[in-house]
Amino acid sequence: MTLQELKQCALITDIPIMSDETIEAISKEIAVHHCFSVLEIGTAIGYSSLSLAHSHPHIHITTLEKDEDRYEEALRHKATLDPRNQVNMILVDAFEYIPSQYYDCIILDGAKASNQRFFQRYFPFLKQSGCMLIDNIDFHGARTEDIDHRSRQFRKMIHKLNEFESWIMKHQNVDVVKMNVGDGLLKITHKPHDT
Repeated sequence: MTLQELKQCALITDIPIMSDETIEAISKEIAVHHCFSVLEIGTAIGYSSLSLAHSHPHIHITTLEKDEDRYEEALRHKATLDPRNQVNMILVDAFEYIPSQYYDCIILDGAKASNQRFFQRYFPFLKQSGCMLIDNIDFHGARTEDIDHRSRQFRKMIHKLNEFESWIMKHQNVDVVKMNVGDGLLKITHKPHDT
């Protein structure tokens, strides 16, 4: 199977994967920040981590997935699409995982309503020169003003996304850039120390 075939399979079976535009933007950030170590929260079927590994032969990605079926599927794709063994897939709840290193790049693509908890748990493991990237910050373009007809759970998730975005924009120790890419991509970096 090729990456293109994996993408088509995900689209046909309605498995959410990162858009090509978002993967390209993250790929550029990996190059700009000279990243070697990447932590991804939310493997799904492995499309994003395998795509990034394919584009950057020097990086090593640790990716976490808590759904056993998706994890098993991702492992099958890794077997054919990760010839350099760059991607380490771990079956674990991201709120139970304890990193053993600091990372150049951390990608949050897990449960959207948990972005603030993910940030608080994993930002301390971001190297000073690194970047944290959060996908789907606009969740398919849905914002508070146009969700009245949606389910209560969906409205609650959008509210949590809005709350997180407002909270992180006011955070004292980070610089935040919102990128109009895919369904919204947030780039968070450490504020430079005064010298």
